[in-house]
Amino acid sequence: MTALLRPPPSPRHGGSSSTMSWCCRFLIIIAVLAVAWMALQQHQHHETETKHDAHEDHVLQRYHDPFSHDDRCTEDDDNAQPPQEQEAAQSVVTEKKCHCPDPLVPLPRPDDQPEWQVHHQAQAQQVLEIATETTNNANNNNHPLDVVFLGDSITERWRGTRSMGGEPVPEIRQVFDQYFGADADGSSNNNHTSTTQLRGLALATSGDITVETAWHLDHGWWPTTNEPETMAHNFHPKVVVLLIGTNDLGRSGCSKRNVLVGILHVAEHLHQLQPNIPILFHGLLPRAGGPNDDDNEDTNVNLQLGPFWDQIMWINRELRHLCKNHRHWYYMDSAKLFLERNPENGELKIRPELLPDGLHPSLQGYQEWAPRLSQVVRRIMKHQLPG
Repeated sequence: MTALLRPPPSPRHGGSSSTMSWCCRFLIIIAVLAVAWMALQQHQHHETETKHDAHEDHVLQRYHDPFSHDDRCTEDDDNAQPPQEQEAAQSVVTEKKCHCPDPLVPLPRPDDQPEWQVHHQAQAQQVLEIATETTNNANNNNHPLDVVFLGDSITERWRGTRSMGGEPVPEIRQVFDQYFGADADGSSNNNHTSTTQLRGLALATSGDITVETAWHLDHGWWPTTNEPETMAHNFHPKVVVLLIGTNDLGRSGCSKRNVLVGILHVAEHLHQLQPNIPILFHGLLPRAGGPNDDDNEDTNVNLQLGPFWDQIMWINRELRHLCKNHRHWYYMDSAKLFLERNPENGELKIRPELLPDGLHPSLQGYQEWAPRLSQVVRRIMKHQLPG
C-alpha cells in the first residue's frame, strides 16, 4: 500500500531538464517585464515632455499680453508702496523720463550715435570670424566656443573696453581670460590657470537695453539661416549667459514688468536661433537708488539701495521662478557678493569696493565674480543645476 502512494520514479536526467525549463521561463518573464517597464517609462517621459512644453508656453505667454505705452512705465502695484518709497520712485521718474519702447520689437540705437553701429559691426565681424574658423577647423581638434556672454556695459568690460570700445580696460580683460580665455586650439591665454579653461566670448555694448540686444542678435551677432549652413551650425556655444535689463530701468524708465518681458524676448530670440541652447539668466546686479548714466563712474554717489532695488528684486524673483519651470533655463544671482549689511542700522547697502559707482563692478568686483560665473557655467555644461 505504501508503495502505491509513492510517486513514480523520475526518468534519468528528468530533474535537470525541469530545472532548465523553469529557468528559461523565468528569464522570459523577466525580459517581458523589463520591456514593458521601459515602454511605460518612455510613455511617461513623453507625457512629461508634452506637459512641460505646454507649461513653458503658458508661463511665457502670460507676460506677453499687450500693454499700452503708459503701462510700460508704471505698474498697478506701484501705488501699494509705502509713501516714502512712492516719493523716491516719483523722483526717479521725474529725473529720468520714460522712453520705454515696445519690449517685443527689436530696435537699434538712433542714427545720432554712429559709434554704436561701429561697435556693433566690430562684434558682428568677430562672430563671423569665429564661425568661419570653427567651420574651417571642423576636422581638427579645435576648442569649440563654450559660453557667450550677452549684456550691456557690465558685460562689455569683459571684452576689455568700455564706452562702446572707446576706452580700454585691459585689467578686466585679463580677469576674463583667466577663466574664459582658452584659444581655438585649446591652449591657455593665462599661464597662472591651474584648471582647463573655458572658451568664452563677450558680446555687449555700453548703455544697451533689451530691445537693442535683440536687434544685435538679428543683425550679425548670431549666425542665422541667411548665413551659410555650416556657419550657423558651427557657431554653437554650449551656454549663453544673459545679463541685461538694468538700463531699461535707469536709461529708459521702464516698468519692472516691461523689463521682464524684454529679457524673456531676448531668450526666445536665442532659442529661435539655436533651439534648446541652455541660457543662464543672471539676476540684475544691485544698483544705487538714483538714475545713473550707463558709463557714469561717479564714486561719490549714494550707495544706498533705493526704488530700483525693489524693481530688481521683483524681476529677479520672476526669472528664478521661470527657470524652475523650463528645461533649458538656469538662474544665478550675485546680489550677496555685491551687498553688505550696514553696521549702524542693519540695512543692505552696496559694497563700495565692489560697486564703487553703484552700478559697475570694480576690478576687485570682477575678480570675485568671475570664478563664481565659471563654476556655474561648468555645472550647466555638465547638466547640473547651478547652486
